[in-house]
Amino acid sequence: MANTKAQISIFIVAGLIALFTAGLFLFITTRHAEKPQHTGEEQLIQQYIHNCLKSATDTSERRLDSGELGSDKARIEFIEFSGRRIPVYSDKGRDLTPTTTYSETKLAQEIKAEFEKCSKLNEFVNHGYRIESSQPEIKTTLGDDALLVQLQYTVKATKGSATYNYKEFTYTLKTPYKKANEIIRGLVESANANPGTTDMTYIANQNTPIMMISTDKKTRVYQVISPDKTYTFAVRD
Repeated sequence: MANTKAQISIFIVAGLIALFTAGLFLFITTRHAEKPQHTGEEQLIQQYIHNCLKSATDTSERRLDSGELGSDKARIEFIEFSGRRIPVYSDKGRDLTPTTTYSETKLAQEIKAEFEKCSKLNEFVNHGYRIESSQPEIKTTLGDDALLVQLQYTVKATKGSATYNYKEFTYTLKTPYKKANEIIRGLVESANANPGTTDMTYIANQNTPIMMISTDKKTRVYQVISPDKTYTFAVRD
């Protein structure tokens, strides 16, 4: 009798284990089946938006490097030097180097404007997609050696029974702009404190090379040379 009860108990436990195992297997396979699968077309749309953001960022950052996005302190003037327009970051004792906050704000505005030129997804519309999208929102953060761009852009792409949704994109561009701008600001402050001279001690103490490549009685042209880029600007007494 005791053996019979023991066998029954074993059968019950084994049955419960089998039932639990079957339930767990069904749960896992169901979750796997419900997980969205990334199709080639879905990735193609995502890559298109990312490439548009990259192009907009690269174009805008080049304008920032060249001084074309201006300054929050006063209107920047330019001089012609070796066939190029060079920004004048000091004029009559005024420091015109843009602040980081200003540069980030102007970059966000510029990137958004450039992004809107290529983000219409017309090519996909021509191939039968129905596109619904929000207005893009851009946030930029300038670090010591990189620019981080965060894009909030809700897109719904529908074709037949397939629907793809997108919302957030990021792009990081390696650039020494923030560090170079800090060096430029220090050199401008030094030049304004002692008009007509160059603080060689300040230049010698920088890890990034600085060269004075042209000078006259009132205007001196400098280059800040980083491993990735060269920043050329002028100081005017």
